[in-house]
Amino acid sequence: MSIKRIYFNRPHTMKVFDSEIFFAIKQGKYIFPLEHNHDYWEILFVERGNVVNRYNGEERILTKNELCVLHPDTIHTVLERTNEPLLFFNFEITPSFLEPLCKSFGFENAKAALTDSLFYFSLPDNDVSELMQLINKTQEPSLSSDEKRKCLRLLITQLISRSIKQRHFPKSTPKNSLVSKILSELENIENFKLTIEEICAKCSYSHEYITRLFKKENLLPPNKIFLKNKLEYACTFLLTSKITIIEIAQLCGIYSLSYFNRIFKEIYGISPSAYRKQNIISLE
Repeated sequence: MSIKRIYFNRPHTMKVFDSEIFFAIKQGKYIFPLEHNHDYWEILFVERGNVVNRYNGEERILTKNELCVLHPDTIHTVLERTNEPLLFFNFEITPSFLEPLCKSFGFENAKAALTDSLFYFSLPDNDVSELMQLINKTQEPSLSSDEKRKCLRLLITQLISRSIKQRHFPKSTPKNSLVSKILSELENIENFKLTIEEICAKCSYSHEYITRLFKKENLLPPNKIFLKNKLEYACTFLLTSKITIIEIAQLCGIYSLSYFNRIFKEIYGISPSAYRKQNIISLE
């Protein structure tokens, strides 16, 4: 049975902000025992409790902080079998939104970027924190519908970006726990307006000492990893928003437009404005 956004009486709260994305917060008892697939891509994220996905005669339990990406043609059922409180988030995304986003990462289409019919992975704490902040913004009464819509599109862009990286470029775990901690700090968008020295100081070590540890792990220097993370964050705004390039640079903690343009072109081969023009997802 193929479902085209037909919703039944279920205990959940839902908000629709965008013609290409449906977002629902589901809680309490949730069960959809019928085998079905969709005409859209689906992402499930569990914040509390357990969700059972049955596919191809096998069952996989989706637990706290786990993300699941489903192809449109994936025939599955969704079950909840415990008495624990359940809270999870459901995102349904049209191919018209997802295809250009995946192409911007160099893939021919979404199925090439997200190759498995069901793809599971756990989000690290920093990613969960960012995810929850954006989800909370979509529910903030004081924000306009347009602002909520921008948050939702940015949220989906980040989730798909992380899914593609997890699928094709999985990270190896550093042997040194301090290196792992610094890497997490360098990925945290809340730190993007800090200097690399300030981030290292948060962990009570000097930039020079941390750089030596990174070298032992055969990693790029922390300042280069930090810059790369900032530019990847900038790309999400270039893809999903109409805010100016100088504002995007400032959100990433880069306050010189000429410097931002130069380093962006060094890494991506084109200017930020050209990148936006070639890859921007429709905001209509």
